[in-house]
Amino acid sequence: MKSVRTTIAIVFAVLAGGAGHSQDVQPLSAGEVVKIELLVIATPIDGPSSDVGTADTNLAVGQTDTLNFAVGNTLCERTIGAHAPESASTSWRVGTRLISAEIDRIVLDVAIERRSGTEVYKEIRHVALTEGAPHIVDFVDANESDLRSCRIKNVVLQLSAAVVNSNTSPNQTLTFDLWLATRGSSGSGVAQLQRRIALAGDAAAFRFEPMRRRVATLTTMLREDVFGSVKGRLRPDGRADVSLSVSREFSDGQGGVGDRGGPKLFSAAIDEPVAIELPSPRGVMNVGPSAERVDLAEQFQGQVTEVIVVVHASTK
Repeated sequence: MKSVRTTIAIVFAVLAGGAGHSQDVQPLSAGEVVKIELLVIATPIDGPSSDVGTADTNLAVGQTDTLNFAVGNTLCERTIGAHAPESASTSWRVGTRLISAEIDRIVLDVAIERRSGTEVYKEIRHVALTEGAPHIVDFVDANESDLRSCRIKNVVLQLSAAVVNSNTSPNQTLTFDLWLATRGSSGSGVAQLQRRIALAGDAAAFRFEPMRRRVATLTTMLREDVFGSVKGRLRPDGRADVSLSVSREFSDGQGGVGDRGGPKLFSAAIDEPVAIELPSPRGVMNVGPSAERVDLAEQFQGQVTEVIVVVHASTK
C-alpha cells in the first residue's frame, strides 16, 4: 500500500490534471448471484413498525423465481415463502427476473399478482435498485373491525437485492483513501483525507471536515459539508468496481440547502487515484441576520471540487 505522504503527492498531481481514468463497471462474473429478498413490515396501532417476515431467493442473470406472502382473516395471520393457504384472505405472488447486475445497480423485472377474494390485480414493473435499498411492492390497511382482535394497523411489502457469492475471499477488505480536493480559478488547491476500511461489498460512510468561506459583501461565514458512502468489489482482472455516493450541504448556522445525488459507479485500478468532480453548487439561500439572498452558483463560480478515490486491497 502506498504511504499517505506518497498519496498526498498523487492527489496534488491530480489537482494539476493528472487523474487516472475510470472505466465502466463490469456485470456479474461466474460464481456471483443476486439475493432477492421480500420483506414484510407491520405497523401496530400503538407501537413502532417492525420486520415480521422475510423470504429470499438467489438468481443468476436471466433466472426467474417467485416469492409468496398471504394474510388470513386479520393482518396478524401471515404466511410467507410457501404457497398461499386456501384460507388466505389476500395473497401475493411476487415474481422476479434478474435482467442485469453490477455493483449498486441491479435491474429486475417484477411481476406482482395480488388476489383478494374474486379480485385479481396484476402488474409488471421494470426496476433498477441500489444494493440493499428497498422497493415498495404493496401496502394493505386493516379493516377497522379487525383491530379489536389484531393490533396491526397495516402491512408493507418491499423488495431489496444485493450481490452475493463473490469469487473474492469472504475476508477480502478494501481500504479507501478519500480526498476532498478543491481549487479555484487560480489553480491553487487544498485537500483533506478520510481513510475508510470495509469488507468487499460493504458500504463505508465518510464525512469530511467542514469547509468555510466568507460570503462576498457579508460578514457571515458559509459552511460547506461533504459526506457520503463508498463501497467496492474486486474484479477478476484485478481492478475494483466502486460505488461512490456524495452529498453536499451549505449552511450559515440558521438554515441551509443541500444536494444529494445518486451513486457514481466506476472501475479503478488498485492504488491509482480516480477523481470524481462534484456538480457546481446551485440554489439560492437566505444568509445572515438580514436574510440576504445568496446565489450559490455565483459564490462558487470558478471553484472545482473533487472527491479523489484511491482503492487499496488487502486480506485479513
